[in-house]
Amino acid sequence: MSHWIDMHSHILPGMDDGAPTDEVAINMAIAAMRDGVDAVIATPHHANGIYENEAPAIMRAVDRLNELLQQRGISLQVLPGQEIRIHDRLLDDLAQMKLMGLNRTRYLLVEFPYGHLPSASEDLFHELLVQDYVPVIAHPERGAFIQSRYFGPFHCDGRLEPGHLPFAERGIRFQSPKKRLRDVPEKTLPFCRFGRAQRWFPYDRAS
Repeated sequence: MSHWIDMHSHILPGMDDGAPTDEVAINMAIAAMRDGVDAVIATPHHANGIYENEAPAIMRAVDRLNELLQQRGISLQVLPGQEIRIHDRLLDDLAQMKLMGLNRTRYLLVEFPYGHLPSASEDLFHELLVQDYVPVIAHPERGAFIQSRYFGPFHCDGRLEPGHLPFAERGIRFQSPKKRLRDVPEKTLPFCRFGRAQRWFPYDRAS
């Protein structure tokens, strides 16, 4: 039997545009278990202009949902995390413990604003790496600007352009749903085939 951890889930009820109610969250948990998932990392949106879900509130919601699942006899484990929109106060919020990594590790799930690349992104990522955090970019398949900037130009035989060091080689990871990687037209991805991408770009998958 397969055992999986879903590292990007909007299962916490009422916190963002994911599960709106307890019953929906319970049904999501049951469906995850049917797919062989043993644990999910709850990653509600934070600082995206709509939702503000700081770490302490997420911890309380995770504890509540785990208790509810136990009462229903559902063995799925819910772990804490965030999907953090890149914003100006990110480093300050991190220092003030308003942010948390995936399952309280040093891996921070971050997302770019839709349609543009913040000018200070590279400086931010550099500082996170210096502080021993690992940025995990959510939904890299959504934006050509992410692909061109962070994957970098390279040839279809896997050779990188001279003098170019993609962020992937500096330790940044990329997370995308498995179905998104399968369904996105190949010409929109910055590699010739996924097998080639695995050589250069450390991907994590989620549901």
